[in-house]
Amino acid sequence: MYLCHVPLLPLSDAACRTAKPKDRPYGLFDGDGLFLLIQPNGRKGWRVPKPARLRGGRDGINPEG
Repeated sequence: MYLCHVPLLPLSDAACRTAKPKDRPYGLFDGDGLFLLIQPNGRKGWRVPKPARLRGGRDGINPEG
């Protein structure tokens, strides 16, 4: 997975809805570590990194179930 540049403004609803899948998963940052992960199959889900002391990856918030 690769992550896009960090924008100066929070993501808009339109930017989230129109994000297109690519050949690899990528993320669009919204600020404070929160980012929208877009999978190659088109699925989207919000990700929140866990603090380093809690190891084990990222917590996810998937609106699609």
